Amino acid sequence: MNPARLGELLAMLLAAAPGTQASTPVTIEPTQIRASVDAVDRAKRTLTVRGPQGNPITLKVGPAVGSFAQVRSRDQLTLRYLESVAVLVRAPGDPPAPNETGPIEVVQRGHKPEGLVVHTLEVSGKVESVDLRKRTVILSNSDGHRLTLKVDPAVKRLQKVKPGDQVVVRQTENVAVDIQKP
Repeated sequence: MNPARLGELLAMLLAAAPGTQASTPVTIEPTQIRASVDAVDRAKRTLTVRGPQGNPITLKVGPAVGSFAQVRSRDQLTLRYLESVAVLVRAPGDPPAPNETGPIEVVQRGHKPEGLVVHTLEVSGKVESVDLRKRTVILSNSDGHRLTLKVDPAVKRLQKVKPGDQVVVRQTENVAVDIQKP
């Protein structure tokens, strides 16, 4: 068997193996905030709200959130959500491994392992700071916009990331798990 074909087969086996990033759900501690609704997209099941600091937050709303149908623009809400989390940090020129692409499952900490499959997006930028104890990274993009990301414990290369590094980060969507009108 030629070496290239062997490499492809090995990559497929690793992508399908239990315990790899593709099959292991990401467990996230929920965050609770009071927010006002800017936009509701029923077809995509997303909400855009203004957080406590006036920052816009877009949330995917899972099918278990029954009160989504009653939410309107300008409503004031108390909501619990699973914050976006970085599940991959790599150098800009490095291609992702086969198990590092596509949707992943997120699970609320302390709940049965019944999660939601969410999309991920990649952002690139310059590392401003890294807090290994809190597992957070602050990135700035070419426009100077700053983004603070929590980093999943499964990301093993975080200790190698230093301020000034250019990186690509794959992050999960924010996911609403409970919506209440006060």
